[in-house]
Amino acid sequence: FMANNGYEFGLALLAASVSLAFSGAGKTALDNFLNKKFS
Repeated sequence: FMANNGYEFGLALLAASVSLAFSGAGKTALDNFLNKKFS
C-alpha cells in the first residue's frame, strides 16, 4: 500500500493506532462486550 514512495496511508494508520492506544476504544471495545457477555 505504500507504492511509489507514498507514505500518507501508512502515516494515517499510525496516527489512528496511536490515538486508540492513548485513548482506548471505550464503550465500543470488543473486550468490554465479551466481558459483559461472559460474566
